Formats: sequence, structure tokens, C-alpha cells
Amino acid sequence: MATQFTAAVVVSLLTLSSSTGASAQTFPSQPIKLVVGSSPGATPDVIARLVARKLSDRWKVQVYVENRTGASGTLASDQVAKSAPDGYTFLLADSSSWAINPHLYKKLPYDPERDLVPVIQFGTLPMFLMAKEAVPAKTTQDLIVHARKAGGAMTYGSAGNGSIHHISAELFKSQTGVTLMHVPYRGVGPLAVALMAGEVDVAFMGYTSAEPGIQAGKIKMLAVGTDKRVASFPDLPTVAEGGLPGFSMYASVGILAPKGTPADIVAKVHAAAAAAVMSADIRGRLFAMGISVAPINPAQFDTSMKAEREKYAKLVKLSGAKVD
Repeated sequence: MATQFTAAVVVSLLTLSSSTGASAQTFPSQPIKLVVGSSPGATPDVIARLVARKLSDRWKVQVYVENRTGASGTLASDQVAKSAPDGYTFLLADSSSWAINPHLYKKLPYDPERDLVPVIQFGTLPMFLMAKEAVPAKTTQDLIVHARKAGGAMTYGSAGNGSIHHISAELFKSQTGVTLMHVPYRGVGPLAVALMAGEVDVAFMGYTSAEPGIQAGKIKMLAVGTDKRVASFPDLPTVAEGGLPGFSMYASVGILAPKGTPADIVAKVHAAAAAAVMSADIRGRLFAMGISVAPINPAQFDTSMKAEREKYAKLVKLSGAKVD
């Protein structure tokens, strides 16, 4: 009886192994969904569509983007975490999904460490310190001086309570001692519109959404929140250079898959996605957006996510942001 049982287990495992290998060998054989937690036109969405187009051309199957907005990427992350781990549903997200939300929400419907596996990190998306046209400041120090004179009358916008835009501004406030009133919006798109219209005075945000306002002369960039100047804007100083040593705010951007997705499929998607972002046209587009393209593998991405979780645990606490 024991021998029959053991033989049955072996046959079962061999069958499972064979079917898994076959699925990887023939992958992809049907459309692939790339879920994004941001609205159309936001930086993660732009990256997703650029990569999806390349993957579709490479694999001759449709790779399409589905925008599932809401709750700082929580809805999109939860959708993918609960999807079948068959290699046909992936999440393209930024640090909010795996580093900020676990410290922001009392209870998440998903666990980024338990329910999602890293596929590829594309690079980093810098947070730029921006101001509306009417703010009499050209540098970080100008803004600090002006904010102190304003005596609490100035405002800053964010893409929502607990967003990286919110946390960046709160870190800025804590390091400078200035008083700025928080005005949260429902996403980075409305935030960009508000800054362009002069509804708020300043904001930390990515370049892409603000570009129309910058081109129109309604929004000006004062500094970049990365450790070093970004190559696409070499004359733009860092916030740290403006008198805030150690200031560093940027979001990582990458693709994750549901836990249990076969490792060989993860490897195949990683290789194809890395080739896509390193292609001349996409790399050039991302460079113009201030994004440092440096693809890393799943193991390195996992290490990066753990470091970001530790970083944002402190910064979320500093910001005082909480979502029930």
C-alpha cells in the first residue's frame, strides 16, 4: 500500500513538473494583462504602455494595460495578488505598493511580501520639487525663505494622503521647519492640474504629469529629490544641495507577479522586459522623464524592496499619515 502511494506521488509530481515546463516552453500563448494602479498619463502608466507595446511585438500576443486606480495602488496590487499565478497577470507599480502602503494602512487586503513576487525593477523615478509660476522662488533656499515669510499661508499638494508626494513634502517640512498646509488630491493627474492652475503653491512630483504645465510656463522645477543630479536635467540642483543634506525621495518602478508564478516564466518576462526598457527608443523616452534606467533581477529587486520598506516605515511615521 505504501509502495503504491509513493509511486502515485512520484507520478503526480512528474506530471506537475512536466505541465509546468510545458507551460513555460509555450509561454505566452494568450493575452497578458499588465495591471497599473495609476491613472492614464501618470508615469507608471506611461512605462507600462511602452513596455507592453514592446512585449506584444516580441511575443506576437497582446500585452494590454488595465488601469485599476484607487487607494494608492492598493486595489491594483490586491487584484494581482489574488490572480491565478499562471503568468498571464502582472502588476506594474511603484514603491507605494510594496514599501509605503504596508505602513500606511492598518490592514491591507494583500501582503506584498507573501502574495507578490518580484520580476524586474526598471529604475528610479525622482520626485522633483516644483512650484507654481507665481511663487517668487528659483531655488530650494528661495522657497524656504519665502515660506518662512509667509507664516503658514503657503500650501502644498499631493496625490493623496500617504502618497510619496505627501511624504516627500512632510520630510521637507521636518528638515526646514517651514509651515505648509497639505492639500490632498485624488491622484497625480488632478495634482498636476491644480499646481498648473495655481490652486496650490508647491508639490513634489514626477516630471511626466507636470510636463504640460512646465512647457506652458505655469510650473517651474526648483530641485530634484535624488541623491545626485539627474543626467536629463544636469543644471537642476538636488534638494540636498539646496541646504537639506541627506534629503532623498524617489520611487522605484517595477513589475511583480502573483506568488506561485513559475520561476521560468518569471525569468522569461524579466529578460523580455529588461530588453524592452533598454531599447534605444524607450530608454530615450524614460531619460527625458528623468528616470534612471537600471534593470535589476528578481533577487536584487527583492533586496531593494526590503530596504525601501525599512526606509518608508520611518518616513510614514514622520508624515503622520494613516488610512483606516
